[in-house]
Amino acid sequence: LILAGTQDGRELAAELTALGYQVCISVTTEYGRSLAAPAAELVNAVPLNATALRAFIAKHQIKLLIDASHPYARGASENALQVTAALNLPYIRYERQSSQFPAYEKLHVVDTIQAACQVANNIPGTVFLTTGSRALAEFKANLASDKRVIARILPDAKVLAEVLALGFSPKDIIAMQGPFSEAMNSTMFADFATQIMIMKESGKIGGSDEKFLAAQRLNLDIIIIKRPKLEYRVLVHDFTELLKKIKEVL
Repeated sequence: LILAGTQDGRELAAELTALGYQVCISVTTEYGRSLAAPAAELVNAVPLNATALRAFIAKHQIKLLIDASHPYARGASENALQVTAALNLPYIRYERQSSQFPAYEKLHVVDTIQAACQVANNIPGTVFLTTGSRALAEFKANLASDKRVIARILPDAKVLAEVLALGFSPKDIIAMQGPFSEAMNSTMFADFATQIMIMKESGKIGGSDEKFLAAQRLNLDIIIIKRPKLEYRVLVHDFTELLKKIKEVL
């Protein structure tokens, strides 16, 4: 079973399937299901809390769980660690490498969304959020009410409805699927007169490098929210390393 919240997980599933492994993928949306369908025999699109994950493992006779969820999906990883430990089931965390950003005098690195908002509230100008939709309520609650905030989200009707319900104006919403090139990021940041760009450290495959370079060239303040820290039992960063670990436990 691969918990696949990103492109990484889908690519892993396709490679393992090609090697003859029986693979199923768990995602959280129907759109995710459509992306993952070619890569595995079975794709689950029902969110799995600890109880549901335990039942899914039993039903499908899972022999190994590969946690390739998004680097910021802390709850998914915590559930996977808890359930696999209780069941004595092999667990491997696959996580993309962090990006290495150049020195930049207007870079602010923080641990939490609240800290990111505190920094942004002390800098004049428009905030451009490239962090997705899941934490927008927290940003809305902590950013100054008089500060313009641009939200870039997936072009999904449910997500758009949720963002509008939070009080975002249509003129402050960009509904497009990334990752985006440096040129596209530059155009968006400039067109919205951005002064502060907030991002997660999602790694190269998540478009972090392109966001950073675009903002740096425009001399914007950049706020990066660091990845949550968890104690993974087994952690790998590339497919060769992952395959070696799989062969050790299967």
